[in-house]
Amino acid sequence: MVRALSWFEELVNDIVDEGHEIGSHGLDHSRLDKLPLREAARHIRESIRILSSYSEIHSFRAPNLQLPEQLLHVLVEEGVRVDSSIASYKSGRVTEPFWYSGRLLRVPVTSTSSTIRLPGPLAIRATLPGKRDFYSLFYHPWEFVRIRRRPIYRPDIWLGTGNHARRMLARIVKDAISSGFRFALMREALRLCSV
Repeated sequence: MVRALSWFEELVNDIVDEGHEIGSHGLDHSRLDKLPLREAARHIRESIRILSSYSEIHSFRAPNLQLPEQLLHVLVEEGVRVDSSIASYKSGRVTEPFWYSGRLLRVPVTSTSSTIRLPGPLAIRATLPGKRDFYSLFYHPWEFVRIRRRPIYRPDIWLGTGNHARRMLARIVKDAISSGFRFALMREALRLCSV
């Protein structure tokens, strides 16, 4: 994802200036679990090096939420403090944040990003499932732009994108706030889950 930065440098600087956090999602969205470990480590290090020219990088999320455990030490070495590469909706076991080696907070993702594109009540139930103290949500920027079906044939890519996704995110945020939740940056999770 980092390779496209040169096209959008002004926008990235605006995002940082407005107080938002930049986290690494890898160099070019290659699945790290499909690369040799040395190459995957290079992808992580290079992405963090590039992004660090814009802002301090506190967090990481692997493409497809697939991060081999052997690469966690790379995140620690690069100064990343929060990793959100675990899908609690896939494993069903890991639902709350936990510490890796006391230096890296692992924050499980609560639901897949495509849940925002489901019909109204289903989107809210799927995004905020069950009673939890901590939810970690993620969405891709492209989900908020209307994607035409062609040439993309996979419905999970184009279905419900654009205005529908934006409306659903607003409803999910409103519902979460009315339920007593507050939103925080990933780096703030460090204070919320102190060792």
